[in-house]
Amino acid sequence: MMRAAVRRGCRAVLVVMLALGLLAVPVPVSAEHVFGDEPLDDVLDRAEAHRDCGLSRDRLAAMMLAVVWPETGATPDTAPSPMTLGRWDIQHGLHSFGDPTTARRAFWHPGVGMWQFDSAGSGAHMPVWARIDSWHAANEAARVMSARYCAAEGSERERRRAAWQPWVGCRDTDDRCGDWYHEHYDADSDTLHGISRDPSVTRHGGMQRRTCRWSFSPVEWDCWYIDPERAQGYAAWTIPDWGPTPLARPFYGHYVRATRQEYRHWIGEDSGYEAGLDVRRPLGTDARHSLTWEIRERLCDTSHERGACRPRPIR
Repeated sequence: MMRAAVRRGCRAVLVVMLALGLLAVPVPVSAEHVFGDEPLDDVLDRAEAHRDCGLSRDRLAAMMLAVVWPETGATPDTAPSPMTLGRWDIQHGLHSFGDPTTARRAFWHPGVGMWQFDSAGSGAHMPVWARIDSWHAANEAARVMSARYCAAEGSERERRRAAWQPWVGCRDTDDRCGDWYHEHYDADSDTLHGISRDPSVTRHGGMQRRTCRWSFSPVEWDCWYIDPERAQGYAAWTIPDWGPTPLARPFYGHYVRATRQEYRHWIGEDSGYEAGLDVRRPLGTDARHSLTWEIRERLCDTSHERGACRPRPIR
């Protein structure tokens, strides 16, 4: 009886210690993945906006996030960079003037951002800055995945794979995206878990909003300065030999709504060329076959007085 009393006493002490948090109990948890603070807010916001046909916010968000690590190559402990520029498209048309033998300073990266939206697919109607900006990119990812999932038939797994079909990183037979989804989404509680926030990775990922004008006009407009050295988060893609294609020197991007043209500009100060480079793509077309390259220094960054800024035209 004394042994039974001792056992009962030990159990009582154990219960008290657990209640007071004095005894640590090992609980199996999923490995943490790190994601940018503002970008995660954007994913959750856009998932809420596009949830449909039984998809909840966190379920769609888990589907959206599962794509990002295979597409960017980011490690679990480093937030994927919203500025990620793809380095695996080797088509000649992406090189300056279509010639890969020229100095490798200006290169049109067709795959851009955490979801690597490409001008040959869903990114065709998006200028470069929208594919980097996580609010715009997350909106497109949520829209595409929700629509494809809801239109698909078959098992739950088959519908998810249909939603992920546009992303090469999810087409593998090992189902890496499916493994990530199951690791970080709890269907019973309908919650996303195991994601840590990195406040140093912002919505623009290091891209900077500037104001620009043409050298011959006083009219200013918004433009974006994209410098790979300023990339926030996982930046192994900036290593010179990380991929078979070159890494572009810093460039400016903007979109002319009236003509539906996306522009990327390299000013001489950034590229090292004697003159600037203008490159344009009709929105909605594949950059591999639709780029027009011109040698001319005509862009002025009025925010920092860089490029073709003097003399300033008279209004």
